[in-house]
Amino acid sequence: MRYKCLQILSSCITCAMREDLVIRNVAKLVERPKYTPKETTIWSAEQAALFLQAVKEHPHYIAFLLFLTYGMRRGEVLGLRWCDIDFDNGLIYIRQQIDRINGEIKARDLKTQNSRRILPLIDNVRDTLLELSRKRGGIITKFEPHSELSTQNTIVVCRYGTILEPRNLNRCFYQLTEKAKLPHIKIHAMRHTTATILKDLNVPIKDVQLILGHSDLTTTAKIYQHGTFEVQQTALSAAHERLIGPM
Repeated sequence: MRYKCLQILSSCITCAMREDLVIRNVAKLVERPKYTPKETTIWSAEQAALFLQAVKEHPHYIAFLLFLTYGMRRGEVLGLRWCDIDFDNGLIYIRQQIDRINGEIKARDLKTQNSRRILPLIDNVRDTLLELSRKRGGIITKFEPHSELSTQNTIVVCRYGTILEPRNLNRCFYQLTEKAKLPHIKIHAMRHTTATILKDLNVPIKDVQLILGHSDLTTTAKIYQHGTFEVQQTALSAAHERLIGPM
């Protein structure tokens, strides 16, 4: 907390320097406390699979499938519309996000230019979307190559068919996690889980970066990809066998 406060204060004083309100940034003279980021708790691939199986009949199943398949952000999942799905060419266009801003749910542009991306429409996700459309009376709209920001025609909706409150999706996720008797993780940690699963599958880090929509490889490698005990155990056993031969 002290580290973040000092960081914010330093940024404010730097802005004041640009306006010639002060002559130096005294916050930079303060010895900064050591910053140790908290380790993010994630699920294993097996736990993620168990969760998806447990929530398969839930109305928001498609949201969790998108989270864990593509590592999408919450706002991206909520902002995905039927017109963003190109069923003919098997593509998903990530073009907007939905958040609560100043007390109102709004569609807004994505976090960075790299966040605007095109992802392959995996067969299982395609089938799930088509089945969801069938249950809702065939509401698929035609793919629109160029579309304005909008809260209309979103895929993830509440029981009344309108845009889903972001906090309600969080609440739903935590309730389902508890019901499935799985370790409690933050909803954003599903994104970390996907990144780590892709790492363990030896997917090139550049491709993981593009899937997640990160601006650079460092963010993908240092923040979102986590070590996996089972992978380490397999690697060490293989190295040990090279050294002394099979047991």
